[in-house]
Amino acid sequence: MADHISTHYVKSGYATSDDIVLSQTPTTRTVLRPALHAGGVRGEVIRQKIGEEGNWADINDVDFRKLPADCGVAIELSTEATALLHTKLTQLYEVQKQKGAAPGDHSYVVAGSDEVVLVTGATRQKAIKELVDGDHSEVLERTCQEGCRSCISPCC
Repeated sequence: MADHISTHYVKSGYATSDDIVLSQTPTTRTVLRPALHAGGVRGEVIRQKIGEEGNWADINDVDFRKLPADCGVAIELSTEATALLHTKLTQLYEVQKQKGAAPGDHSYVVAGSDEVVLVTGATRQKAIKELVDGDHSEVLERTCQEGCRSCISPCC
């Protein structure tokens, strides 16, 4: 299954990405808040709680600057959450390696080569012809109706 990664350019060579929910209960959740930069990927692991208005709010109960030297906080991750963390970090590193922290807002699809069809300007006409000739015109029409702006068909 294809995953999507969105990035938002913040400043010179630094882009944030959407929070990744690692684990969740009805009232709390643990998220990774990743960012891409020239040196790789960084992030914050954050515990959130449902706020009064039903929105997720960061929990900032502990100020590590004021804790004694022998105190700390542990955030346990389940096997599933750890596997998800690994998968998402691997995907983020791949985006960072190929695209860096590109200016603007971007959405990337991360998938295996057997899950996507890459259509570029050079292959667009051939791909559309194959869709129509292969009796897949309903797929082409649905794609155009859903906002395809690079389609050369009159439906757009």
